[in-house]
Amino acid sequence: MVSIASDGESKRGDALVDVTMRHKLSVQSPIYSKLHKLEMMNFLVGEDDITADKDPKHIFKRQRNLWMRNKGVLIKGICITPSLLKIHLQSNRVSSSHIRSIMNPNDKQDVVLSYALLKEIWSLPPAANNANPNFSATRAALRLYGQFAQHLILPYICISLSLEEQLIQLSTAAHLAFYLYTDGNARTQFMPS
Repeated sequence: MVSIASDGESKRGDALVDVTMRHKLSVQSPIYSKLHKLEMMNFLVGEDDITADKDPKHIFKRQRNLWMRNKGVLIKGICITPSLLKIHLQSNRVSSSHIRSIMNPNDKQDVVLSYALLKEIWSLPPAANNANPNFSATRAALRLYGQFAQHLILPYICISLSLEEQLIQLSTAAHLAFYLYTDGNARTQFMPS
């Protein structure tokens, strides 16, 4: 066993920390040589260098559920509601039945739907040059979020990525999340803390 994962439940998360963050990674560890140069890396591990992770399925579901909020998601000063997102997906020739499926607010636990919605967002092309300025600005904001989502999700689903490539993807996602969270007064209007 190399990693233990947990969902978002706080008691299990606390127990996970107790089991997997007991001491600093030893220089004698076989993985130390691969990780020691990573600045700001959390080097706390449990017995036999076991590490912790939150179950990635919950990361996918939380990102999809952002787009189900009636109050929308604030990106670059633009509040993108579910209805605006649907318009952009339709403009990219996503079928109405697929949109209804991936944006079904009654099915917040479906990981496949979560991935499908996020993939549709990161697949949006730039707006046409002659598009309405509001449409163009909203599309640019969606594409920025799509970059964040893609960098966040790919390390979990692309088994061919090297450790270095996974860390680059996740680092990019972290920087984009920080930017989107702190841009203007977005904070929890972008994503709940």
